[in-house]
Parts: sequence; C-alpha cells; structure tokens
Amino acid sequence: MSTWLAWLLFLPPWLLLMFLEPERKRRFTAVALLACLCSTVTFQMAVKLDWWTVTSNIFYFTQISAFVYGFLPVAALISFYWTYPNLWLYFGLNLSIDAVQAYVISRHIFEKAGFYQLTGMSRTGLFMLETFVSVLLYLFQVWLERGRHGEGDEVPMERWLRRWSFRAKAR
Repeated sequence: MSTWLAWLLFLPPWLLLMFLEPERKRRFTAVALLACLCSTVTFQMAVKLDWWTVTSNIFYFTQISAFVYGFLPVAALISFYWTYPNLWLYFGLNLSIDAVQAYVISRHIFEKAGFYQLTGMSRTGLFMLETFVSVLLYLFQVWLERGRHGEGDEVPMERWLRRWSFRAKAR
C-alpha cells in the first residue's frame, strides 16, 4: 500500500502543471527546484540528527521520501503561482498548509502508510521547519525577481477572492 501511495505522490502531481499558464509557470520553476533542494538537505539532516526515520520508499530513493520530488515541488510552484507577490496571502496559505501537513497528514497518512516515523522531532518542530523553509522560498523568489519591474504581478487567487467577496457590488 505504501509503495502505491509513494508512486502517487511522486508522478501524478506533475500532470497538474499542464493546466497552468506557461509563462507564469516558468517564472516559479526555480523556487520549486529550491524547495526540492531544501527538502533533500532536510532529509539528510534528519538522518544525522535522528529527527525521523524513512521506513518505506520507492526503490531508488534511500533516505528521502518520494513526495520530495513529486508533490512538494508541484505544491510549491502552484502556491507561488496563485499567491505571489501578495506576501500575506502566501504566508496565510503556507501556514495553514504547513499546519495541516505537520499535525494531520504526517500523523494520519505518512506515518500510518509507513513513509517515515518521527523519532527525535515533535510535530511542532516539523511545523516550524516547514515554516522556515517557506520563508526561505519567499525570500529567494523576491531576490530572484529584484530586477523585474512589475511585469505580470497579477495574483490569481487575490483576483478570485475579490470576485467572490460578500461586499455589495457597485452598479
């Protein structure tokens, strides 16, 4: 069961990228790759510092869970795609996703499926680690776009939220 779930978190998320606008998708590819790099380093630190133990995986990954190279970069790219450059929308979305991942998904899906077992890190520590990485990713994207001058700064989720607001619409 855990092998099938690992494959589902590794390959199918990449299909979601077909539905995104190519220019905007290209804009956030570097931050998605940085998310992979940060998680790879985190998983290697976890082995040395005994934060968690990877118990089941896809055949060619050893101490790194498969979702690091599947679901995680796609989720990072989509998160930036829908919220960037609105800082508060990005952090609000990320804090809620990180909390659900650390306190619900980690315990009830990843650990029960046998992906990993937390050993030396609490769920709050996992949440703080994920939050730190999301701050790092946002700062990287800001640094990356320092030379840009307002091109394509539309925030799709912000536009969608405005459209669905409950305020009376002007006629």
